[in-house]
This record gives sequence, structure tokens and C-alpha cells, in this order.
Amino acid sequence: MPVRSSWARLLLAALAVLTVACSERGATLPNTPATTAGTTAAGPLPDGCTADAPSPTTAPVAFVAAGRAWATTADGRRVWCLFEVRNPGPFLWGPRGDRVVLDGLEVRGVGAPVWRPPRGIETVSLTWLGANGSALAFVTPGRLNLASASLGSIELRELTPFRGPTYQAVAGHPSGQALAFVLQRSGASEVWMASNAGSGRARLVAPTKARLGPLAFSAGGKALYYGSRQPDGSRRLEVYSLAEGRSLDPAWTGQRDILAIVGRRDPAATQLALDTGSGCGDRRADLSGLDGGPGRPLLPSASRPTSAVGWLDTRRVLLAEGGCDGPFDLWLVDVNGGEPKAVARGIDRAALRWPDPRPTPAAPNLAALAQGG
Repeated sequence: MPVRSSWARLLLAALAVLTVACSERGATLPNTPATTAGTTAAGPLPDGCTADAPSPTTAPVAFVAAGRAWATTADGRRVWCLFEVRNPGPFLWGPRGDRVVLDGLEVRGVGAPVWRPPRGIETVSLTWLGANGSALAFVTPGRLNLASASLGSIELRELTPFRGPTYQAVAGHPSGQALAFVLQRSGASEVWMASNAGSGRARLVAPTKARLGPLAFSAGGKALYYGSRQPDGSRRLEVYSLAEGRSLDPAWTGQRDILAIVGRRDPAATQLALDTGSGCGDRRADLSGLDGGPGRPLLPSASRPTSAVGWLDTRRVLLAEGGCDGPFDLWLVDVNGGEPKAVARGIDRAALRWPDPRPTPAAPNLAALAQGG
């Protein structure tokens, strides 16, 4: 039901001038105003913007530079201007690559008749809902609520499964029909799942003193990955098998915090990318073979912090290199070897708009998971 509570009225009134902070999917780069000039393998960016709409498979790489959003081929040799934008916010593209959420929960379509006006709402964590991206779910400022925002509307809906805990992170299941979230209460962290309406709750991870998050589902929807910082200071990438209803051995261990989890788009993936470090100043994109080891840097030659933007296929990862305030350079890295290839330089923000695999996986059986938990 639409949010009509005092929470909603206070939220909409208090957040009129705030901006979106971050997202769980892909690179989480600073939301700096678009002031850079930018170049690609094709040369300097063209003047003006013709509002092109290339397909996501033709132009899978998206970035913001010179006050505009652009799309380019994987090698950066052909570029299209999509629209003008000053503050891109999370710049998080939907599961079909034809819509993007910007500052203040604004949504714009590229080759798709979708929209959502900006509401100036700053989110703590953000994810797409629906197989095609028909809504957004997010953790509200103050971390006391989960809410959703549908496209083609200005209304918000409250999803909050529990009153009292604080919510740390949220991630959408690739079926579009469920979500996972981390909550904290009584000094402990837990991981839960629910439907995309906030119902049918199932606890996956019992209360623990470890600090949990971020979250990411595998492409096939059968596993949930989440970061864990243990009380002894060790860090892990934990795995919960939705198919088996149990936790598996850690897929990664290390001494750096996990900042983002960027999985491959194929269901049989045996690798994923991790951003590790204490923050934007020492962020590093690493490759994990999901074997429990510490992995390795994806761009060892980098002289500045790096972040994994996304996987183009089973072997190529798009990386952003740059400090806290940007600008950033984009690199295409082959995990099997070879020299990294420059895609774009001097940009403000980057993302992949590559469509998720089809058909979408089945929605998880929340009732069975609840019984197992």
C-alpha cells in the first residue's frame, strides 16, 4: 500500500534537497558534479547531445563526462550522447540496460518509455526490483526503513519488514521477485530475505557479532554473497546457498574490508570481482576465484585506487581508476592475461548497461527458506 504514515511525510519534507549516495551494484564512485571533458579511443567527446538511444548490446559501457551521459562500444571507438545530466547520483542501470536511476531517485529511459521524477531522496543502499526494472528498493536515511519507488509515479511504498532494527544494505534477486537485506539489532547483524513487497520473510543468517555487508546474488539466483568482518578482524566473502538452504565455506578471505561485490553475468561463474579497502582512498578491485583465498589485484599496474564497474563477458572486466574526487579512467581488463586496454579517460562516473541473462531465474522459495532458518 502507498506510504501514508508520518514516516513518509517527514521523509518527503526533510529530504527535498538531498542526493542519492550509493548503490550496491557495480562501482560506487563519488557523486561529483560533471565537470570533466573526457576522451575515448575515438578521441575527444563531440560537442552537443543528440539524445541517441543505442541498444545496450551495441553500446554496453556508459559514463558521465562534460555534463552529459554517454554510451560507447566496449573498445571505446564509437560513442553516443544519451542525455544531459549534471549530478548522476548512483548512475545504476536497470536489468535490461534501458533505464538508469540518477540523483534524487530520478529515472530516465534510453530507448524505453519510462520515467520517474527526482524527489531529492538520499539513499543508503539501492537496488532495482522487477525482471525489467519496474521499481527501486532502498534503505532510507537514518537506516530505519526499507522503501520502494515505482516508475511512472512519485509515490513511495514502505517495505519495512521489522520495526526497531537499522537496515545496512539491500540487494534485489535476479528474478526480480525478492530481495535480501542486512539488519542490525541488539548489537548483532542478521541477513534476511523477503518478497519484493516486503512479505514472506526468511532469515538466512542468524544474529552474529560480525559486521555484514555488502550483498550480491549470483547470476543464477542460487547463492547470496555477503561481506563479513569478524570480531577477530578477519574479513570474508560468505556464501549462502539458496538451493541447499545453508551457509557454505567462505569464498574469499583477506585483511581488507569488502566494499562491493561484482559478479559475472553467467550462472556457472567461478569468479567474481571485489572492491576491497577502507574507502575511496585505498579502494582496490580484486579478482576472486571463489576458492577461499585472497585473490589478486585486477589492475596491478594502477597508480591510483581502482573499482570494478562490471563484467562484459566471462573474461573481461571494466575497471575505473581514480581517487576520491575523480576524474576517473576506464580500463578493460582480461582476467586471462594481456595488457589492459584504455576505454575512456577523464570521466566523472561509469557503469555497465549490459542486460542480465534471460530467461530470468525462478523466484526463491521463501517459505522453504523460512523453515530452514
